[in-house]
Amino acid sequence: MTIDNTTIRQDTHGRYCLNDLHKAAGELRKDRPNYWLSSASTRSLIAELASEADAGNPASPITQPFNTVRGGPNQGSYACKELVYAYAMWISPSFHLKVIRTFDAVATGQVSTALPDFTNPAIAARAWAEEFEGRQEAEQKVLESG
Repeated sequence: MTIDNTTIRQDTHGRYCLNDLHKAAGELRKDRPNYWLSSASTRSLIAELASEADAGNPASPITQPFNTVRGGPNQGSYACKELVYAYAMWISPSFHLKVIRTFDAVATGQVSTALPDFTNPAIAARAWAEEFEGRQEAEQKVLESG
Protein backbone atom coordinates (compact mmCIF):
# COMPACT_ATOMS: atom_id res chain seq x y z
CA MET A 1 0.00 0.00 0.00
CA THR A 2 1.27 3.48 -0.85
CA ILE A 3 0.23 6.84 0.59
CA ASP A 4 1.75 10.02 -0.89
CA ASN A 5 4.48 8.00 -2.61
CA THR A 6 5.45 6.29 0.65
CA THR A 7 5.19 2.51 0.85
CA ILE A 8 3.50 1.42 4.05
CA ARG A 9 5.11 -1.83 5.19
CA GLN A 10 3.21 -4.64 6.88
CA ASP A 11 4.49 -7.26 9.30
CA THR A 12 3.70 -10.96 9.07
CA HIS A 13 0.43 -10.43 10.98
CA GLY A 14 -0.84 -7.76 8.59
CA ARG A 15 -0.18 -4.82 10.92
CA TYR A 16 0.92 -1.55 9.30
CA CYS A 17 4.08 0.38 10.07
CA LEU A 18 3.28 3.62 11.92
CA ASN A 19 6.76 4.92 11.11
CA ASP A 20 5.95 4.70 7.40
CA LEU A 21 2.65 6.48 8.01
CA HIS A 22 4.54 9.20 9.88
CA LYS A 23 6.79 9.60 6.86
CA ALA A 24 3.77 9.77 4.52
CA ALA A 25 2.21 12.45 6.73
CA GLY A 26 5.26 14.71 6.39
CA GLU A 27 7.50 13.51 9.24
CA LEU A 28 6.73 16.41 11.57
CA ARG A 29 8.29 15.92 14.99
CA LYS A 30 4.95 16.53 16.75
CA ASP A 31 3.39 13.61 14.78
CA ARG A 32 5.88 10.93 15.79
CA PRO A 33 4.24 7.61 16.66
CA ASN A 34 5.81 7.53 20.14
CA TYR A 35 3.96 10.74 21.11
CA TRP A 36 0.65 9.25 19.98
CA LEU A 37 1.42 5.95 21.71
CA SER A 38 2.10 7.72 25.01
CA SER A 39 -1.42 9.18 25.28
CA ALA A 40 -3.89 7.60 27.69
CA SER A 41 -6.60 7.32 25.03
CA THR A 42 -4.25 5.43 22.70
CA ARG A 43 -3.19 3.04 25.46
CA SER A 44 -6.87 2.46 26.29
CA LEU A 45 -7.71 1.72 22.65
CA ILE A 46 -4.80 -0.73 22.39
CA ALA A 47 -5.95 -2.43 25.61
CA GLU A 48 -9.52 -2.73 24.29
CA LEU A 49 -8.35 -4.24 21.01
CA ALA A 50 -6.00 -6.60 22.87
CA SER A 51 -8.81 -7.78 25.16
CA GLU A 52 -10.97 -8.57 22.11
CA ALA A 53 -8.09 -10.51 20.57
CA ASP A 54 -7.49 -12.36 23.84
CA ALA A 55 -11.20 -13.26 24.05
CA GLY A 56 -11.04 -14.83 20.58
CA ASN A 57 -13.39 -12.26 19.07
CA PRO A 58 -13.82 -13.09 15.35
CA ALA A 59 -13.72 -9.35 14.61
CA SER A 60 -10.12 -9.37 15.83
CA PRO A 61 -8.10 -11.41 13.29
CA ILE A 62 -4.69 -10.82 14.85
CA THR A 63 -3.26 -11.89 18.15
CA GLN A 64 -2.13 -8.44 19.27
CA PRO A 65 -3.12 -5.07 17.79
CA PHE A 66 0.31 -3.51 18.24
CA ASN A 67 3.94 -4.57 18.14
CA THR A 68 7.30 -2.81 18.10
CA VAL A 69 10.23 -4.38 16.24
CA ARG A 70 13.62 -3.15 17.42
CA GLY A 71 16.60 -3.58 15.12
CA GLY A 72 16.87 -5.24 11.75
CA PRO A 73 15.47 -4.20 8.37
CA ASN A 74 11.83 -4.22 9.51
CA GLN A 75 12.17 -2.20 12.69
CA GLY A 76 9.32 0.07 13.62
CA SER A 77 5.96 0.22 15.34
CA TYR A 78 3.27 -1.91 13.68
CA ALA A 79 -0.44 -1.46 14.31
CA CYS A 80 -3.72 -3.00 13.21
CA LYS A 81 -6.07 -1.11 10.88
CA GLU A 82 -8.14 0.39 13.69
CA LEU A 83 -5.02 1.86 15.29
CA VAL A 84 -3.85 3.16 11.91
CA TYR A 85 -7.14 5.04 11.56
CA ALA A 86 -6.80 6.44 15.09
CA TYR A 87 -3.19 7.51 14.47
CA ALA A 88 -4.11 9.18 11.18
CA MET A 89 -7.00 11.00 12.86
CA TRP A 90 -4.62 12.22 15.58
CA ILE A 91 -2.26 13.64 12.94
CA SER A 92 -4.84 15.66 10.97
CA PRO A 93 -8.25 15.46 9.33
CA SER A 94 -6.74 15.60 5.82
CA PHE A 95 -4.28 12.78 6.52
CA HIS A 96 -7.07 10.77 8.13
CA LEU A 97 -9.12 11.06 4.91
CA LYS A 98 -6.12 10.01 2.79
CA VAL A 99 -5.64 6.91 4.91
CA ILE A 100 -9.34 5.97 4.87
CA ARG A 101 -9.59 6.48 1.11
CA THR A 102 -6.42 4.50 0.42
CA PHE A 103 -7.60 1.59 2.60
CA ASP A 104 -11.01 1.69 0.89
CA ALA A 105 -9.40 1.70 -2.56
CA VAL A 106 -7.36 -1.38 -1.64
CA ALA A 107 -10.35 -3.13 -0.05
CA THR A 108 -12.59 -2.55 -3.06
CA GLY A 109 -9.93 -3.68 -5.53
CA GLN A 110 -9.35 -0.23 -7.02
CA VAL A 111 -5.71 -0.62 -6.00
CA SER A 112 -4.01 -4.01 -6.10
CA THR A 113 -1.54 -5.16 -3.45
CA ALA A 114 -0.53 -8.35 -5.30
CA LEU A 115 3.09 -8.91 -6.25
CA PRO A 116 4.03 -9.93 -9.79
CA ASP A 117 5.31 -13.42 -10.63
CA PHE A 118 9.10 -13.23 -10.16
CA THR A 119 9.98 -16.42 -12.07
CA ASN A 120 10.93 -14.26 -15.08
CA PRO A 121 12.65 -11.05 -13.88
CA ALA A 122 11.99 -9.09 -17.10
CA ILE A 123 8.26 -9.85 -17.04
CA ALA A 124 8.14 -9.12 -13.30
CA ALA A 125 9.82 -5.74 -13.81
CA ARG A 126 7.32 -4.76 -16.53
CA ALA A 127 4.39 -5.94 -14.42
CA TRP A 128 5.69 -4.03 -11.42
CA ALA A 129 6.12 -0.84 -13.48
CA GLU A 130 2.59 -1.15 -14.90
CA GLU A 131 1.15 -1.86 -11.45
CA PHE A 132 3.02 1.07 -9.91
CA GLU A 133 1.77 3.48 -12.58
CA GLY A 134 -1.78 2.15 -12.24
CA ARG A 135 -1.63 2.40 -8.46
CA GLN A 136 -0.47 6.02 -8.62
CA GLU A 137 -3.28 6.89 -11.04
CA ALA A 138 -5.90 5.15 -8.89
CA GLU A 139 -4.67 6.81 -5.70
CA GLN A 140 -4.68 10.21 -7.41
CA LYS A 141 -8.29 9.68 -8.56
CA VAL A 142 -9.30 8.69 -5.05
CA LEU A 143 -7.67 11.79 -3.59
CA GLU A 144 -9.18 14.07 -6.25
CA SER A 145 -12.66 12.65 -5.70
CA GLY A 146 -12.67 13.75 -2.08
